[in-house]
Amino acid sequence: MPEEAVDFGEVAVLVVDDDQYMRQLIGHMLRAFDVGTIFHANNAKDAFQKIRLSRVDCLIVDWLMPGMSGIEFVLMVRTSPQSPKPDIPLILCTGHTDRDRVEEGRDAGVSEVLTKPLSPKSLFDKLEAAIFKPRPFIITPGYTGPCRRRRGNVKYDGIERRMNKGLRQNDIDSLLSS
Repeated sequence: MPEEAVDFGEVAVLVVDDDQYMRQLIGHMLRAFDVGTIFHANNAKDAFQKIRLSRVDCLIVDWLMPGMSGIEFVLMVRTSPQSPKPDIPLILCTGHTDRDRVEEGRDAGVSEVLTKPLSPKSLFDKLEAAIFKPRPFIITPGYTGPCRRRRGNVKYDGIERRMNKGLRQNDIDSLLSS
């Protein structure tokens, strides 16, 4: 059975990168995907202002930018009281793909990590996942962003598993109330 076509026609994307060439490259790819509206910003301050003043559905943000890094920008979008959309899908674009960097992005609250060099397929896949297949959004004292778990453990059977391991109902009630 063929997959249903993805329609980005109503989607507004903001590309945030200090490098004009990268903004143009990503913009050309987004136009090829028929993205409805494409905004550009060359720094985090301008990007935050655009989020506040325009309808933006997704952000594509470069990691390394002068002034405020992409990670700092992600944290501001996710946690600032002035942020109009802390739950906006956010794709972090980076050439640094070591595990520590990817985990830092994940822990800052990014929806997806897009690695350089970019390909149209990788950008399409990340955009589709961030917009049309979002993970549940989590707000806790120590984290705001998409659920960091990529997939559920199909063998996990929740609280029932704990009951079978000998926990008393009081223990389970205590776990559920905390």
